[in-house]
Amino acid sequence: MKLNRNWTVEYEWAGMLSLPRELKVVDGYLIQSPLTELTALRGDPILVKDEHKVPAGRFLLSVDVECSEFSLKFGNESGDFITFSANQYEFTLDRTYMTKLYAKNFGLYRKAPRICLKQNIEIYLDQSVIEIYINNGRHTMTSRLFINDLSFFSINGDIKVEYFPMKATSKFVL
Repeated sequence: MKLNRNWTVEYEWAGMLSLPRELKVVDGYLIQSPLTELTALRGDPILVKDEHKVPAGRFLLSVDVECSEFSLKFGNESGDFITFSANQYEFTLDRTYMTKLYAKNFGLYRKAPRICLKQNIEIYLDQSVIEIYINNGRHTMTSRLFINDLSFFSINGDIKVEYFPMKATSKFVL
């Protein structure tokens, strides 16, 4: 038996889970949603119209979508950023312009089909991870995030975005 196998490289698979999730099967699909108890960590919501400065730390965006195309850009003052966008057919997470590119051999893009135009999307972001729940939990996107001094996000499209600062779960969280 071979010890210390790196199956992520051998089978070209990269993945991670950052938040605890609730799992259920609905109509033959595995549905994933953030653990309900995470709502206790939310701060007061702020409705965001176009651009929002964010302090270092962690936050949740609750995004209500009814339009066919939109994008959200998360970046810093140096010009480093990632983009989450959608057209009427698919969602895309573009990591091309991060401060430090990570796992390039697994692709700089994450894509998922768009099942319906009207939906609520939850985006959790902290200093090193972005986790996105789409299509009522049928699809998720999770990625490492390397943007030094992330300081803002901006909105392009007719979407409703609520920003929730998130409290730390431990005094040891940076």
